[in-house]
Amino acid sequence: MGRIMDLDKLNCSGCPALVLRDECLEWIRHCEELRESELSRMESVKYFILAESIPYRNFIYDLNTRSRLRSNLMREFNVGSPQELLNYLREKGVLIVDLALCSLHRLGKKKSLRRRAATLCFERHTHKYVELYPEAKIVLVVPSRCGLLKRSKAHNMIKNRIVAEFKFNKINGLKEIIDT
Repeated sequence: MGRIMDLDKLNCSGCPALVLRDECLEWIRHCEELRESELSRMESVKYFILAESIPYRNFIYDLNTRSRLRSNLMREFNVGSPQELLNYLREKGVLIVDLALCSLHRLGKKKSLRRRAATLCFERHTHKYVELYPEAKIVLVVPSRCGLLKRSKAHNMIKNRIVAEFKFNKINGLKEIIDT
């Protein structure tokens, strides 16, 4: 499989997170390589967990970093180690994809900017993951009042595939959805 996104040709015009892109680009490249590597290990994708954005220097698939999402998922799926979590997700056909490539939490408290940036990035770039497996269901796991703009093209692209939405720190019940 070739590269899913050409990170040298990102269209970030008008994005509130453009100020973050250049300083984060090598980190984004690293994370996307890890995500694509994880995808290549999976037989198929049955579920996408869509998170808001790649945290700066913390990434679910980089086991050399701390990840709050990873910790939350380990508790919810009752697994004892990060590697056990990745094995569980692979076995269940779950791929974690971020709506935005840049670390949107670095934009500060203005949630409207984060929603706009996540929406633009998903429409222009990261939607390519969910298009690879059009039958896969989608679970949103985003911070409160973040995620996609509800009246956007991006939301319309996936709204019929969304089976659940969780706040980032409140994912109780996700295991039941994935296990069914």
